[in-house]
Amino acid sequence: MTKKVKIITLTLGSLAILGMGGAYAENLYQQQAEYKECLAREEIFLIKPRQSVSQETPGSPEALKWAKALQEGEARAKEQCRPKTSAEIKKMLASKKAVREAHLLEVEEWKKQGLLEPQRANPRDLGIDEHADNYRKGVYQTNAWRGYSDEQRLDSLMFVIAGSASGNIPQGQVIILDKGYGGPASEYPTPTATGPVRITAEKDGVLTLESLAGTYDVYESGPAGEIPFSEQKHEKVTAIGGVTYYFDLKTRTFR
Repeated sequence: MTKKVKIITLTLGSLAILGMGGAYAENLYQQQAEYKECLAREEIFLIKPRQSVSQETPGSPEALKWAKALQEGEARAKEQCRPKTSAEIKKMLASKKAVREAHLLEVEEWKKQGLLEPQRANPRDLGIDEHADNYRKGVYQTNAWRGYSDEQRLDSLMFVIAGSASGNIPQGQVIILDKGYGGPASEYPTPTATGPVRITAEKDGVLTLESLAGTYDVYESGPAGEIPFSEQKHEKVTAIGGVTYYFDLKTRTFR
């Protein structure tokens, strides 16, 4: 009975050692892979020195200068990419924490001075933009408008794109981007599908939009650029146009 217990204990111990060995090997492999990836990223900073060393006359002052720069760059890359010890990681995290806390104190000081209050946009950047043709992927865009839905609130600045969805040209729509071009987007289709819409005016927080008549190419494969243009399947659709819509920016509804 005792022998069996010893054998089982030894077997479990051996399995534990093998498991630890496997985990160590996997961790070592991961560190080596990360090290190689890091060196590959750092290589971009060594392209110029390498090229210059090969182009300059061997032994010339310029060649020696670039050789030194290359040597220092390679050493810096290896130091940057080598696996860090626990002590180094702890020191690095402590340094980042100190910088973050100092920045938070700085931000609080800015708040006290009123430097973080919303600023009114430059009037030159407000109004209708007739060159809005690439603000949003997957959208057929005609023009755009940038302004305030409420002139008394600086936080009501919005960016409005007019047009229609690329896959459904007759269905006009406006897209509102809050807090700038990269902000969250909300889509509002026109009450009737008469074609892509274009902003013609804005007054008292209400946009006037006109739907555009015409024949349009609709690409079944999605927005151009995802696959070669010559291979994209498409069909022609016709929009009747000629309808006027009014969009209330405060309520975000069509009248």
